[in-house]
Amino acid sequence: MMKILKSALLMLLAALCFGCACAAAETETAPAVIQPEPILLRMDQLAGKTVLVSVGEYDDAEHLLTLTVLEKLRFAAEAVEGLQPGDVLNLDGELLAVQDVEPMTYLLLLDDGGGVDEASIWLKKGEDSDYAAGQYSDFIWRQVGSASFSVAQDAEFLDGINPEDGDMLESPTRHSMEAFLRIKSEEETRGYPGFACHNVRATFNAEGEIASLERFYVPWQ
Repeated sequence: MMKILKSALLMLLAALCFGCACAAAETETAPAVIQPEPILLRMDQLAGKTVLVSVGEYDDAEHLLTLTVLEKLRFAAEAVEGLQPGDVLNLDGELLAVQDVEPMTYLLLLDDGGGVDEASIWLKKGEDSDYAAGQYSDFIWRQVGSASFSVAQDAEFLDGINPEDGDMLESPTRHSMEAFLRIKSEEETRGYPGFACHNVRATFNAEGEIASLERFYVPWQ
């Protein structure tokens, strides 16, 4: 009887040790998930600022223009500069398992399994030492929020794109906001996404009204 109890006890201890070893192995191999930095912009503190936006609908009765405010997806320098293959980046909800890292000047290229190439995620160091994430020729932007803003009476639209053919202009043309709304309506009628492809900056006056919109040329529009 004692032999049976002793054997059972040894088997139990062995099972417990095996379970602990497995748990330790899982803990050791769990990849680090690198989280992005918190959003800096606040929708209620845009007065006096210039930010990237996507332009939505205009309420003619209330003179309100809906804007979606955008901000670059950023990561802390200490997290980026310590990245190792096997780490995981949280790209605004999409997880990227890093297979390889190729350091460059002010830049890191991250391979997600398909080989380091132009489609890879890149991280570029900014003036504030944080790294902004991007892919191809554009940064990865995340939405801060959407809201309707009053348009200042003297607001203007600066257009760096020829609305007829989408080509870049040598110097931007200046239009009233009435002209901007007409151009916007005409472009949307023919299916041209000229105000929603990360190519519009909005400047707000001290009262938080839209003082100007500036559209600039981007090759992916």
